[in-house]
Amino acid sequence: MDTQTKTHSNHSSAAAYTQKVIALAEKFSIPSEISTETESAILQQMEIENQLAIAQESATPQESATPAQQEPLPTSSKNDISFNELKLQLRRNEIRTMTRDSKVPKIFRNKLANDFIITDNNKIAIQAMAAIKQNQGLYIYGECGTGKTLLASIIQNERTLLLKPSIFICATDIFMDLNPFNGNQQTALEKRIRYKTTSCLIIDDLGVEKTSDWTKQTLFDIINYRYNENLQTIITSNFSPDALRDRLTETTTPKKQIDDYVGDRIIRRIKAICQIINLPNY
Repeated sequence: MDTQTKTHSNHSSAAAYTQKVIALAEKFSIPSEISTETESAILQQMEIENQLAIAQESATPQESATPAQQEPLPTSSKNDISFNELKLQLRRNEIRTMTRDSKVPKIFRNKLANDFIITDNNKIAIQAMAAIKQNQGLYIYGECGTGKTLLASIIQNERTLLLKPSIFICATDIFMDLNPFNGNQQTALEKRIRYKTTSCLIIDDLGVEKTSDWTKQTLFDIINYRYNENLQTIITSNFSPDALRDRLTETTTPKKQIDDYVGDRIIRRIKAICQIINLPNY
């Protein structure tokens, strides 16, 4: 093998190895901070994967026939990409994936805490920002145009930068997703489980959906589970909690007492797990 061919092979091997390492690290779900022991174990596995990949890539029928004729396996290939570079690259990839999969409105996907304009009238929003690093639930309400969706989007985006899993979704989309008549029942069940169990659920514009017995029971199922499991829940709405209770109990059927009971239980649980924040006009 001449020098030019060998150099090309090494570059090709390095590129293949880099991709192999990234895939392997993704498989191991490397967090932003890991122990020395875990890092050592992963690096050893990477070296094994590297040697196998390069052996398979560089081997030909003529070379593999006689092991003595094969090129020696490189021992310093792991230096092609440092572990810190790998973690940084994986972090960026994960952030891009989480941002892409997020249902945050596109106009707010790049908004962060310093993009929210704090005025004398809305200083209370600073308390909401603190929820980014805490397990505190929030119920943010106010009139249209006060920045509720922007604030909720910022919380989601900041959590994404910290690689903290969360789901941002409009209330109407929740009920569309969970309605078994809109698609596969198994998919609806899987989404229901995700909304109930995610470490942070951000529901935007609760109260704009058309109220029915099914939507109320579905909402209660989600909120009640998250209440019992002490999971962070952030809600925005045009309605105060009491006004939302009135909306949830609106009915023209003889079952008004039952409807009142369900709506009241939903609001009681929201108040128990969420700090209530009234976001006034700018």
